[in-house]
Amino acid sequence: MWGALDAIEDGDKTKRQRCNQLKRSEVWGDRFQKGSIMMKHDGPKESAYAIISKLVEKQAHVVLEIQTEMTNQSLSLDETGAKLQNDNAQLHLCLDQLAAQVAARNRSRLPNVEPSLATVPDSALEPSMKDLERRVRCIEHRQSTGRGLVISRAQEQMLLSTPLQ
Repeated sequence: MWGALDAIEDGDKTKRQRCNQLKRSEVWGDRFQKGSIMMKHDGPKESAYAIISKLVEKQAHVVLEIQTEMTNQSLSLDETGAKLQNDNAQLHLCLDQLAAQVAARNRSRLPNVEPSLATVPDSALEPSMKDLERRVRCIEHRQSTGRGLVISRAQEQMLLSTPLQ
């Protein structure tokens, strides 16, 4: 997930923004208040081992929520909260990429426009932002009701190639 941000313009800034969003009270804020920490997993085994080592150091016996869900509730991996959180993170990443692509496309279309006319008023962007917010709320509702969202690569590409209205 983090690697994909390296490919877009301002990827580091986007990473910092995403971490700050996760720390807000409506996302993981309550967990941070109770002493949770956030660690970046960038793919390789070493990264995963570093996270596990940190958990083991912090507490000798750690029971993860995913373990409880899979053993006590007999949920499959695709039904766990971890999967739903991953889906949500992937959706937010897709939306960030879409916004970056739209911004880049719009910048490339404006070279011949007088600079003072090139700025778009916030009111012109409001319908697109409301549509994106509505989509996110819908997906978050589906996840909270256990009906999760799985986006295939084809759907992701379609989402990224669909222009905002």
